[in-house]
Amino acid sequence: MAFNAEQLIEAGLQQGLIDTNTLSILRADARRLRVDLLDVVTARYRLPIAAFYRAAAEARGIAFTNQISVLPSADLLKKIPQALIKRKILLPLSQDNNGVVLAVSDLNDSATIESIKRIIGAQVTIVAAEPNVLNAAINRAYANIQSSEASNTEAGNVEVDLIALLDNIFKEAFLRRASDIHLMQDDFGLRVRLRVDGDLQDYVTETAHDETVASSLISRVKVLANLDIAEQREPQDGGMSYYLPPPFDSEFNIRVATAPTRLGERVTMRVLGQDA
Repeated sequence: MAFNAEQLIEAGLQQGLIDTNTLSILRADARRLRVDLLDVVTARYRLPIAAFYRAAAEARGIAFTNQISVLPSADLLKKIPQALIKRKILLPLSQDNNGVVLAVSDLNDSATIESIKRIIGAQVTIVAAEPNVLNAAINRAYANIQSSEASNTEAGNVEVDLIALLDNIFKEAFLRRASDIHLMQDDFGLRVRLRVDGDLQDYVTETAHDETVASSLISRVKVLANLDIAEQREPQDGGMSYYLPPPFDSEFNIRVATAPTRLGERVTMRVLGQDA
C-alpha cells in the first residue's frame, strides 16, 4: 500500500507546500463538491501528486525519484517474489558492495522493508517513488526478462476507460503547468510526455498500456480535434477545447498536430492560454 491522502496532505503541511488555514477551507469545499480532498488541494495549489510524495520522503530524510530509467538485472529481480513486488509496489533497482537500492512507495511499511533485507541478505538503501512510476517500472522490468508472459497478456485484455485516461493526462498537464502534451507509442506501448518550462517530463499512467490502448487514445484525440482517424500516414493539424470539471473547473483550447512514426502515430497537443 502507498500513502493515503491524509498522510500526503500532512507531509505537505510539514514541508510548507500548503497552509493550515487554507486546508480548512478546502476541506469544506471537498465536502460541498463531494470530491476527494487531495484533488481539491492539488487543484488549488496546482501541485502534482508527486510533490506530496516528495514531501513525505523529504520529511524522513529519504531520497525521492520521479523517474526510473535503469531497471534491475534479472538475477536481482528474481531474488524477491514477484507477488510481493507487485502487491507492495516496490522494486530493487541495483546492487553493489554497499547493498541493494530499493525503491518503495510506502515509507511507513518497515515490516516489508525488513523482510526484503532478510530475503536478499544484504543492506538496503531506500529510495521513495510515486506508485504510478513504480508500477510502470515493475511492468517494464518483468517484460524485459520475459518472465510474466501471462500477466502481460491479461493486461492487454483489460478494458480501458479512454475518457478517464485522457482526463488524468490533462489534469496532470494542468497541475504541472505544461505547455505541450505528447502522446506516442514506444516498445512498451503508450508513452506520455509533458513539456514543462521547455523540458520534457514523462507522465506515467496508473497502469501500463499496450499499443492497442495507445492507438485508441490517439484516435480519440483525433476525433475530438475533427481529424481524419483513417489517415495515419500523413501529418494532420486541428484543434479542440477541453474542460476539466470541479475541483479543477478549467477549460482550455488545444492545438493538435499528428505525425507518423516507425511505431505508429504521434500526437502533439499545444495547451493554449495557460498561466505562466
